[in-house]
Amino acid sequence: MVLHARVVMDLREKHEREISFEQVEGDFYSFKGKWRLGQLGDQHTLLKYMVETKMHKDTFLSESILEEVIYEDLPSNLCAIRDYVEKAEAERGNSTIHSDAPTNPDTVPLCYTEGRQSEQASVHCSSSSTRQRPKVPGLQKDIEVLKSELGSFIAKHGQNGFMPKRKHLRTHGRVDIEKAITRMGGFRKIATLMNLSLSYKNRKPRGYWDNLENLEEEIRRFQKNWGMDPSYMPSRKSFERAGT
Repeated sequence: MVLHARVVMDLREKHEREISFEQVEGDFYSFKGKWRLGQLGDQHTLLKYMVETKMHKDTFLSESILEEVIYEDLPSNLCAIRDYVEKAEAERGNSTIHSDAPTNPDTVPLCYTEGRQSEQASVHCSSSSTRQRPKVPGLQKDIEVLKSELGSFIAKHGQNGFMPKRKHLRTHGRVDIEKAITRMGGFRKIATLMNLSLSYKNRKPRGYWDNLENLEEEIRRFQKNWGMDPSYMPSRKSFERAGT
């Protein structure tokens, strides 16, 4: 089954650090969020995105399908946009190499008119346009393959005896390992199978999570740290993606 949705967005740019978007016309009841850019080392840019959506009450789509679109399809679309812009910038740089004007391949201009602007965009992703790590056969189904890949990752990028965090896996482009761990029971289960210690800091004392007030405070803190609307309960996938 292939699903299609049409959305006309109102885009706003803030000092080349944040782009907010909100549906002004489309198939959702509401669709809005932000893309935030930050520096990650000297050579990379960190992109964070926050999305809030509501479907019409009579929709046939389940919450799990909507979450898959937000947490899997949207990042893939962002990667496709990035690759397209980088390719276009490289071609533009090659065509103007003899020009007196200096070019900076690490700078991608964002061109928007002042004030509010409505823009309809359609992003098409394909394996030919998106650079992806080759899939490891059996990684998402075979526990032994996962153990092998995880062991190699720890030897190269991690700390012996410790389970890497989600953030660590993503930093090195191994979202495939993260997904496999989640599918096969989660970080705690895989760590136990491989005799690894979890890389958690400041573990809560026994009985902490049995107190409702503690749970409510942790949820409020999570919503604040991730810029979420406090009137909505974060989804399970939101917690999993944050490594919570």
